[in-house]
Parts: sequence; C-alpha cells; structure tokens
Amino acid sequence: MGVAGLLTGVWIGVAGIILGLADILGLCPIAVGYMTACCMGRKNVPLAYIGLVVGMAVKLDTASFGRYGITMLGIAMLLCGKCFDEVGRNPCIMAFFAGVINAGVNLSVAILIPEKLGIEEALLEAAAVMAVAVIFHKAISVLTEDRLTVSVDNTAAIAVMLFFASILYGLPVELGNVVLAEPFAIFTILCGMYCFGLGTGLAWTCICGVVLSFTAGSSIYMTAWIPVAIISYALTELLHGRRIIYAFIFGVCYLVCGLYFYDVMLSENGIKSLISAMILFVMMPGSFLLRLDKKLKSGELTVESPEWGRLMVNRINALAGAFKRIDYSIAYSTDASIGFKDVGNIIEDFTTRLEHAVPIRKTLEAKIVEDLREYDVEVKSLLLIRDDRERLEVYITSRIRRGRLVAAELVKRIIEENLGIKFILNEESRRVVGRNYEVICMHQKPDFRCVTAIRRLSKYENQESGDNFLIDELRNGQKLIIIADGMGNGEAASRDSMALIDSLEELLNAGFDKDISIKIVNSFLANRNHGETFATLDMLLVDLYTGHARLYKQGAATTYVRRGEWLEEIKSTSLPVGVIDGAVCETCCKKLYENDMVVMLSDGMLESIIVDNSEDYMRDLLLSVDYDDPMDIADEIADTVRAQGGSRLRDDATVIVSKLVKSL
Repeated sequence: MGVAGLLTGVWIGVAGIILGLADILGLCPIAVGYMTACCMGRKNVPLAYIGLVVGMAVKLDTASFGRYGITMLGIAMLLCGKCFDEVGRNPCIMAFFAGVINAGVNLSVAILIPEKLGIEEALLEAAAVMAVAVIFHKAISVLTEDRLTVSVDNTAAIAVMLFFASILYGLPVELGNVVLAEPFAIFTILCGMYCFGLGTGLAWTCICGVVLSFTAGSSIYMTAWIPVAIISYALTELLHGRRIIYAFIFGVCYLVCGLYFYDVMLSENGIKSLISAMILFVMMPGSFLLRLDKKLKSGELTVESPEWGRLMVNRINALAGAFKRIDYSIAYSTDASIGFKDVGNIIEDFTTRLEHAVPIRKTLEAKIVEDLREYDVEVKSLLLIRDDRERLEVYITSRIRRGRLVAAELVKRIIEENLGIKFILNEESRRVVGRNYEVICMHQKPDFRCVTAIRRLSKYENQESGDNFLIDELRNGQKLIIIADGMGNGEAASRDSMALIDSLEELLNAGFDKDISIKIVNSFLANRNHGETFATLDMLLVDLYTGHARLYKQGAATTYVRRGEWLEEIKSTSLPVGVIDGAVCETCCKKLYENDMVVMLSDGMLESIIVDNSEDYMRDLLLSVDYDDPMDIADEIADTVRAQGGSRLRDDATVIVSKLVKSL
C-alpha cells in the first residue's frame, strides 16, 4: 500500500468514527449508509467498519449497538461478495439490497420488541440508508479518485458537501477542552473557497453555518462566516494571491468582523478555532489543495485558434511537398494512383485525433497548471490524445504572463513529471513560450533508438557515387533507413537513386502507406524512364517503441541481422524500382531486440569482394568481428572491401550499420 492508499484508509476510518456518532433520534441511517457506500466501492471496508463500531459504542446503548453491528456486518458480507460483479456493481441495486437487510433486521426488532423500535421508524430508516448510501458512494469515489470533479460536476459537488455536512453534524462541538466542530468548519471553508471558487465555496459556507447553528444553538455561524468568506475571496482574487495570502486575508476579515459586529468570534474558542484552522490550511501539502482553472479548456484545441490553423497548414504543406517531387498526372494514371480519398484520409486522421482526446483527471490537470504557474506560464488549453497504437501526444496552448520567456523544454519536463512518461518535442512545436498563446506539441518518447554508421566508396575516385542513402525518423516513431543504388555510376546513377529516395521520403513523411508509396514511386519511375534506367531499393523501417522492423527490398543486395553470435541473411530476388510498372516489392518482418544490428549493403560491397561466394565471405566477416560499435563494423567492412577490390572497385559501394539500443 502506497502513501496515498494509507492516507485514504486513515481518513475513511476517522470518518467512520465521526459518522458513528451522528445519530438522528436514536437511529443511525448515516452510519449504515456510509458502511454501504464503502462496501459498494470496496474502499477500506474493514477500517470503515472498525471506525463506525468505535463511534457507535460511544453513542448507543448495548441493544442498538448490537443491532447495527449485525446489520453492517450482513451488508458487508453481501456487497463485498462476487454476486454483484456480474451485474456491474450498480450502486442503486446494491443500495436497495442494503436497505432490505437494514429493514429486515429493524422489522425483526420492531416485531419482537415494539417498545424499542416502531415499524414506521424501521421502514423510514431503511429508505434513508438507501439514499445516503448512493450519495456517499458518489462522494467517496470523487474524494478518492478525482476530487476536483466537484468544480465541474454539480452532482459530485452536492454529494461531497452532504458527506462533509454529515461529518460536521457528527463531530462533537467540544471534546474536553478541545474545540472540534468550529475549527473543522473554518478549515473546510478555507479549502472549499480556495480550491473550488466562490460558487461551491459559498454553498459549503452556508451549509457549515446551518449545521453549526443547529448543533451549537447559535445563528452567528450563518450570519458571520458568509460575509467573511465572500470578502476574503474577493480580495484574494483582486490581489492574485496564493494560499498564504488567502489565509492571511481570511484571518484579517474574521478578526475585523468579530471586532465590529460579533464579539463571540473573538472569544477564546473562536480565536483557537481560527488559528488552528489557518495553520492546518497553510501546512497542508500542495497536492491536496489544487485549484481548478475554470478558464482552462481541457481536452480541447479550439478550431478558431490560429495555432490550430498553423498545425493544419504544416500537415497540408507536408502533402504539398510530396507532390512537388512527383508528377501527379503520371502517378494518377497508374494502377498505384493517388486519389483524393488518400489525401483526405491523411488530413482526416489528424483532425479526428484532435477531436478524440484522452480524459485527464482534474487533479492531474490542476497540478500541471499549478506547476506551470510557478514559472508564470498561463495555460489556455491542454489536450492529451492517444493514437491507434496507444502512444500519447500532448498539445498545450500557453503563454507567459510576465517576466522572461520560458523554454518549451521546461513545459515538457513538467508534463513528464506529472504524467510519469518521457516525451519529445515535435518538429512543428514552438520552442519558446512567448507573450501570445502558442501550441507546444510533444509525443511519447520511444523505448529504443537506432545508432547508425555509414561508409561510402566510389568506383572511381573524384567521381560522384551512384549510391544514395537516407536516415530519417518519421512522425509515428519509426526509424527510416534507405539505400538506393542507381544503374551504373556517376552523376546519372546518382540522379536516379536520389529521385527514388526523395520521392519516398516525401510520401512517407506526408503520411502515405509504405506499400502504396513504393508502388507510386515504382510506377512513376517506370513511366518516366521507360524502363531504361532504374535503381535498387533497400529500405528498413524500425518501430522504435516496440523494436518491430520491416524490410522492403527491390533488387537490393543481401541484408544481415546480427544478434550476438547468431546471423541471419535476408535476400531479394525482385526487380529493381523503375524497370516495369507493377514490379513486386519483397517485404520481411523481424522483431529486433536491444543490441541487435542490421547491416545493409549496396551491390558494390559484395561485387567488389573477389572470392567464389562473396555473401558467405561477408557472413564469416560479420561473425568474426567482435565490435559493438556500428562505426567500427562499417569501417571493417569498407576497409576489407577496399583491400579486396584493389585499386578500383567493381561498383559504387555503401554500407549502413544500425544498432538498436535503449533510449536514455
């Protein structure tokens, strides 16, 4: 059990003791309802029962104590069993059965001992137990899970206030020389006004006044506390004060009201109550006194926002960039055409994800806002979304209220601390929180990263290599590695291989499917070059969240996957890209683990090794090297090929070594 669980158990037990004292004309529907509510949610049932028994033992006679002890035990045994799991533990159904048990025990007593309990009283208490149980169940759920829901849910607010009103009713006005009820009331008024604002706080102040006026027999609590609460809250808002300022202003207003209007407020008990409540309020941990910013648009990035428009423009520009390098009319005329549906799906995917946010607990949301407020960052909206692979993205619209500008890295760090998840700022994100509202975008940090090393060798010195490569990271957390080998050597071959890489990069970054992207590029190059020139494709996509890898090969050389002393060869028999329209791209899926290495080669690396079987030679070479650094392995391969090829290689040669490692 963690600290939070321990604190929950303590306050549930203490509340049980107080509610055990809250009898109404000798009946205890509040206590039985509280026991039922704890059993409904299975919230520290033993502690609740012990607390209630202790409280009842002080207040009730032996017969009544035994009757309620048996009733609550029967309710606990029934409601905590598995019989209600199948019906979804519906609160109303469970409250009904608790009322039936209570009515059964009470009616038995009313029949056997009519002078002790009447039938009407028995039935009335059972009905009250049902109502109290449903209300308290809602209150306990809110208080243990997300207490700031009180600010946005009227039902939750009413339930919590009735729960605390019952505690205030059961709390003794004095215990020996210690005043209890009045300090508790002042403390909860301070908390209610500070955390939940004027509306909820004022409602609770009125309830405290009514309850204490009834239990203490004085209307002063109603007439004095309401103006004190209103004036202190207004002054605090006017001064933009924090918790200590609010407590100080409340204390001053309390003393002024007592000095000029109600002398009893300055009595010994009144001063003790004020001081003890203020000390407890100031010393309370900040996580228990979070304030919900009513202006915050939770789970929403408003369409009217110019920042939202900027994000959309960035995504559309990515699409436009794809078409800059691909002739739309040619691609559209092929079997692998780009239709309006494909473009629409990409835009719709982004907008749909923004509309389906992940709900954030109000306490967590308030904690993030409070932490950012410490750096004078004002939050307008906070959006948390989860993609189809269960990965999180955060969009937070904020500005600096005063002082110096704040780096977006600070905002990211606060989000990480509160969510317990590592994030990375998106490329499109603002890097600084400025004077105007701007969106900071971040996505969940992958579990892995790829360390890569590249070596390139030209067939002829001082001539451009026909091989080209790309190492990039896509929006969805995938590492993209491509080697393209153009036909022949020199500038023309380099132009063909670069056209292949540029087109694929634009399409993939724009959001097109990988298989469709390869078909589009193949069709485009085949139609443009009429099969006279082509380029091989060796593409690796590694999901950095899971380690799953997918290889795409068209006419490419063998790829090697090394794991310790184990080595796997992945070969291709397909035609290169651009030979014919509709050429098949071979694919292969692999699960990579930490420290696995993938060695990708162009044809020139193997062709320049002058042995009977160059692939076996490369296999033996990779198994013999004991390097863990990708650069060392790439250097070893390149140096060996250069030594084997002599003064001139048979073709341009490229090697890329990738190693999967855990993210820091």
